[in-house]
Amino acid sequence: MSSVTGRRVGIFGLFAGGNLGNEATLAATLYGLSQSDHDCQVTLISQQPDAPSGLPGTARRWSHDPLPVAPLLDNFRPVRLRNTVRALLENLTHPLRRLLLRRRCRELDLLLVAGTGIADDFGQEPHQVPLHLLYWCQAASATGVPIRFVSVGAGPVASDVSRARFRAAFALAGYRSYRDAASREFVRSLGIDVSRDQVMPDLVFGLFDQVSDLAKAVHWPPRTIAIGVMAYSGWNAERTTALHNYTDYVTRLTELTHSILTRGYNVRLIVGNRVRDLATLNEIAGRVKKMQPSLCNRLYAASAHTYLDALRDIGGCDLVVATRFHSVVFGLLLGRPCISLGYATKNDALMAAFDLAEYCQTAAEFDPAWVLTCIDKMISVQPPPMASIATKSLCLASAVELQFADIVRG
Repeated sequence: MSSVTGRRVGIFGLFAGGNLGNEATLAATLYGLSQSDHDCQVTLISQQPDAPSGLPGTARRWSHDPLPVAPLLDNFRPVRLRNTVRALLENLTHPLRRLLLRRRCRELDLLLVAGTGIADDFGQEPHQVPLHLLYWCQAASATGVPIRFVSVGAGPVASDVSRARFRAAFALAGYRSYRDAASREFVRSLGIDVSRDQVMPDLVFGLFDQVSDLAKAVHWPPRTIAIGVMAYSGWNAERTTALHNYTDYVTRLTELTHSILTRGYNVRLIVGNRVRDLATLNEIAGRVKKMQPSLCNRLYAASAHTYLDALRDIGGCDLVVATRFHSVVFGLLLGRPCISLGYATKNDALMAAFDLAEYCQTAAEFDPAWVLTCIDKMISVQPPPMASIATKSLCLASAVELQFADIVRG
């Protein structure tokens, strides 16, 4: 093990694919580590580390899988046998993969699993993140490299195979913390002793001092409302159901956007994933334009390329209505009152921490009229909620800073 300074840290996470919240998580992790260890040497371990993205820079980038076989089967026929062949090839190559991962772990002093919803099955098959996370944890354990899970999200997971792999990975960690109580309870349900594990803030709150200048002064009552869109189609729904879910969500969000505009507010549509959400944003903007073209001079569609772009977009608004978890985090981080239309319990837990639990509905069932009522109610609250939100965000930022200091000392 190296000294307290100059540690070689591998950061494992969901940092590719255009998710701006996850990219902000990486930025917060890099900042937190640098504050506690100025000479820290970081290696990013992600799905597609070399893909063009807005990811913050790191000295090295490694793939989750050092020996990927799935791309070799893209043109394999018959398609129905593709997963069977993939599983066979992965089993055959497992000894070599284990050797390669152990060699890489010998170049590390710490394996850090940093934030994000690392342990759920939203869009993840058992042979993807659940398997790769386990491989890295096993390799780190075998080479004496400490493993720490920091402010991670966990659950739900339907697959028994994925649950078993997550259970084995979490069991190897010497330190675990979770971004909400539901995540800790999920890990407990896997059979892990979580009595010493803590619930800690989402790591993005660690950016509080770094992004404060991105927020303009809040106008209250609000003049501009941010509506955070998502290509939402349900939690791993089958194709027909997913299409129905998406269409229904877009229809209700379009109605909400139109209603907010007709009330005289400006609206800024924002994305939480620069790849997946852009088509949804354009579809909603196009529908509103067809409904009432005269409103479009107060409708702005923001296509963020980086997490800083997203923060600037939100910082130019006075109130946030959003589906994605980190779009809500961004709003609260910048002291903006938020209304959550979430697709998982993580949104509800976050809002409750800011005493905003009454302003939550689900993406699958939210009522546009209810959102309008919430806006009216929030405006009537005295004193306005901005000061309490900013104070809470600052407290969470301090907790994130202390956690990184403990990680480096440990």
